[in-house]
Amino acid sequence: MNFLYINNLTTVKNSLKNYDNNVKMVFNNYEKKVIDKNSILFYDETNSNKCLYEDKNKIGYVLGYIRFLGTKSKKNIRHHNLYCGAEISKKHWPLSNNFTGSFSILNHDKKTKTVSIANDVLGIYPIYYSIFNNSIYISSSLILLASITKQDIDYVGISEKLVSGLFTTFGKRTTVKNIYRLLPGEAIYFNFKNKIYIEKKYDNTLYQNIARKPIKQIAKQLNKIIKEEIDICLYNDKNVILALSGGIDSRVVLGNIKDKNLRCVTYGNDSDYETKIAKKLADICGANFKSYRIDKYHFPKKQLLKKYIIETESLGIQAWLGIFENFENSNITIPFLIGDVSDCLTGRHLYGIESKKEKVYKFLRYHLFGKEIPFTKNSTELYDNWKKIKTDYYLDKIKKIDFGFIKSNEEVILKGIKSDLNEMFKRIEGHNIMYYEQLHEIFSLYTRGRIFLSKQLLLGKNKCLPLAPIMSQTILRYAFSVHPAQKILFKLIDELFKQNNYAELSKIPLADTPFIPAKSNNRLRLLIWGIRSIIDEKLIQRQMKYKNPNKRNRVLKSINWIKPYREKVAERNIQEYFKNNHLELKDYSIKIFKNRSKMVDWPLTPTDIISLSAMNLEAEIIESIKNES
Repeated sequence: MNFLYINNLTTVKNSLKNYDNNVKMVFNNYEKKVIDKNSILFYDETNSNKCLYEDKNKIGYVLGYIRFLGTKSKKNIRHHNLYCGAEISKKHWPLSNNFTGSFSILNHDKKTKTVSIANDVLGIYPIYYSIFNNSIYISSSLILLASITKQDIDYVGISEKLVSGLFTTFGKRTTVKNIYRLLPGEAIYFNFKNKIYIEKKYDNTLYQNIARKPIKQIAKQLNKIIKEEIDICLYNDKNVILALSGGIDSRVVLGNIKDKNLRCVTYGNDSDYETKIAKKLADICGANFKSYRIDKYHFPKKQLLKKYIIETESLGIQAWLGIFENFENSNITIPFLIGDVSDCLTGRHLYGIESKKEKVYKFLRYHLFGKEIPFTKNSTELYDNWKKIKTDYYLDKIKKIDFGFIKSNEEVILKGIKSDLNEMFKRIEGHNIMYYEQLHEIFSLYTRGRIFLSKQLLLGKNKCLPLAPIMSQTILRYAFSVHPAQKILFKLIDELFKQNNYAELSKIPLADTPFIPAKSNNRLRLLIWGIRSIIDEKLIQRQMKYKNPNKRNRVLKSINWIKPYREKVAERNIQEYFKNNHLELKDYSIKIFKNRSKMVDWPLTPTDIISLSAMNLEAEIIESIKNES
């Protein structure tokens, strides 16, 4: 699932060989179409029947999936893509409710020579673009565009990844200069005459028409929408793979997959509590189930990291490598579904509810006694204050980071971060947010949430067809029209699990609230969650006190995150990641590793160390490409 599109005001034909060399680096197998003397499209041959579309008027490529609900040829995926391409050619953006899907799209109009790129309101499938030397370059791969344009590392983008919380940039910025990523819900139209003209449009359909309805009615309608969306997504597919955990998200998807040959996969040991929960869920649905060990993927070999950086750009959730490096899949066109839905259905990123401490406070003050949690109406004054708080937080944070490239470029970096945050704020303003608490939610969704979901999806894109129907345009629009008070602390999820298709699945406990069925009383579940969390915390404190990695650190058996830091190969591999210390991140990363291995700091997952390593290796790859030229 990859493409590269090039449009040059003069001609592209004389450079085809050079482009071929670049494409081979990223794509497994590819084809190319010379559209006209100025335009060429390279695309991944795998899944081209689901991604590529063309007729006499247009040609394009879809990442993810898009469906037109008005077509009579429901199972003809090419028709769905063509209908979408036609709408975008007409500049009908945002797409109407006659369309659904989770997607990004490139569309070339053969008559007008207009090229358009767009992504849905969340934009988890990245599209990058660069205007350079009278040409427009568009691709699903940042590394590929960097290899063609030979641009330098963008230290503003690197700095934003360091301060953002989940290694994401702000706005359209990437870690390579003059290469940009589509904003969530953005459509860009490029017109080629004597020069390149640009027009931008936005999908601002989240948080619209927020109204209170009976929660039973909301849950019933939501369940209907989810079922229809999954059916629509899987029109032509008999075989499906689902990433299944013991939590809420993938269970919502599992309860709506019918009449398919379903295979469920997860990572971890068979004896882990969450793995056992996932297996019980799969068994109820008659699905095949397999769990994959991740022991050797906590700090994998450098060459494996580089391979995934080049092919997917999705390192940071390396536990999933245990699945994609080992699971048997002879048919790469099989959909691989992820189910991360809780961000939009539980309101867990609303201001004042995000942390464990805040959840406990809200529960004890309001929810335990049946009181409704209050929300604050947004205003210009509150919004301006929120923007200032956000800006000051990140600017202060960058000033405290002691890296040479930041200190030597501090003024430029601070100015760039401020500009990119303003771009994000302007994007958020388009939604006319009703409640102050929702400002934090959409900011989180457009930064950390979007990038985390994107990494989950794209890590396996050369092994299968990664899709996210639960994050479709239709579901997101509906979910964000629900009043936040009806979503917070799992109220909507609880009602959803009362629907008939979850009757058996809701009898199985959730991984974070053990011992009682998922359908149990909401207050009881939250109480057990709180008690379990407190006990886990005490066990961790005891383990840290005695510096004993073998002492119990959880109420229920789970992955022991200390042991990977004690493996001899771990530090050796990290040293290898930073053999060429392009971004001066080596000492910082090694310090984190050693503090955790000595149990000075709680070891957490190595996501941050691997993300830092990936940033350095990405810089290494880009620099080596430039030097080769």
